[in-house]
Amino acid sequence: MDDRTAARHFDEAWSLAQAGNTPGAIEALQRALGADPEMAEGHAFLSILLLNQRRVHAAAHEAGIALALAPESPVAHRAAAGASVAKRNFSEALAHAEILLELEPENPDSYLLLASIDFARGTNDRLEEYYLKALALDGQNPDALAAYGDLLRRRDRAAEALEKAREALSAQPQHADALVLMGRLLLDAGETEAAREHARAVLADDPHDLGAIHLLSAVKARSNPVLGLWWRYHAFMEKLGQTRAVIVLLVAFLLYRIAAVAAQDGGSTLAAGLINWVWLALVAYTWVGPAIFQQQIKKEIEQVSLKPGF
Repeated sequence: MDDRTAARHFDEAWSLAQAGNTPGAIEALQRALGADPEMAEGHAFLSILLLNQRRVHAAAHEAGIALALAPESPVAHRAAAGASVAKRNFSEALAHAEILLELEPENPDSYLLLASIDFARGTNDRLEEYYLKALALDGQNPDALAAYGDLLRRRDRAAEALEKAREALSAQPQHADALVLMGRLLLDAGETEAAREHARAVLADDPHDLGAIHLLSAVKARSNPVLGLWWRYHAFMEKLGQTRAVIVLLVAFLLYRIAAVAAQDGGSTLAAGLINWVWLALVAYTWVGPAIFQQQIKKEIEQVSLKPGF
């Protein structure tokens, strides 16, 4: 065991991760753990980085080692919670998050973790509560500001979301999530080129950032004559929220049926047929649009993955 060598490689991994070089940070951590296999913090940090690379099983394995070495380690529970969310084991993730909250009740990251679990579960019931608690502990926390701003944007509170994005970027000008949030707000406002530049700024540091890849794909979708209408429809439905979106769809279907039946009863078979075909075309468009958008995202991932220098 070489504690000094392990610490040096750990510090190197931290610096590389902060610079957006996740693969390099993982290699440095592996060297650190080669020198000190019982470094619990190293295993937990490695788990978090592996999860960023979407290597879920490896991340869960490293988090398990970290917890076995240090059952009371906050970072180990944070890593284990993240891996559990990725595996869709929300009860296990929540258990780790609650332990983390007991260990670090004054750390805003504890509430951000609870928020991430709530978001992943699709409930979103306590998201605003968790973000406000995190900001009450640290009003300049860029992670909390960006996350809360994204929630405000999805709730169609654009002015407040813009304020949070600016605050986050003021605290940390290169914060990836804040840049993506600002890009999304710019795209919502129709400023596609400015949105594209924000996505590129993030991808220049981390070519695997999914938020930036989604943003860049959304910019292309909005500029595409075929996908443009679908993107606007998707953005509108996203801001409505799940419950209201379902209500809108039900109302639209009822209106379609009323129009089709009225045309049929009025003796206009041609009009009734036309209404049916228009409805089917709209349904097909909403089914095909997401598939095309996913193809756009796949292309962006392939392009940035092949970009030299990363």
